[in-house]
Amino acid sequence: MALASAPPLPSAQFQSIETIAVQHAVRALLRDRVLARRNRDSDADERYCAALTDLALREAALEARRNEHLINILEAFVAAGVAALLFKGAALAHSHYPRPELREREIQT
Repeated sequence: MALASAPPLPSAQFQSIETIAVQHAVRALLRDRVLARRNRDSDADERYCAALTDLALREAALEARRNEHLINILEAFVAAGVAALLFKGAALAHSHYPRPELREREIQT
């Protein structure tokens, strides 16, 4: 059953799911699905939606910083004549996710 069509979760169950999502670095994806559901389902738990909205705003700001760092690193590589290959986090974030901030990651050089 897709999350979008699932019945509302009790608060304790949602907290358990969120804990697992954090452990597996998919909290941003969970947040995206819960917030999308909130737009369609008025029964979604507003406390968690408010907290997740706050996290979404912080994640979007963090994504802007990640992109700035990534651009600076790539520009430095180009200036130094170094060929770079993006893989894992940044590459997947921009190629396989609806929005790059949904792919939790750190920039590693």
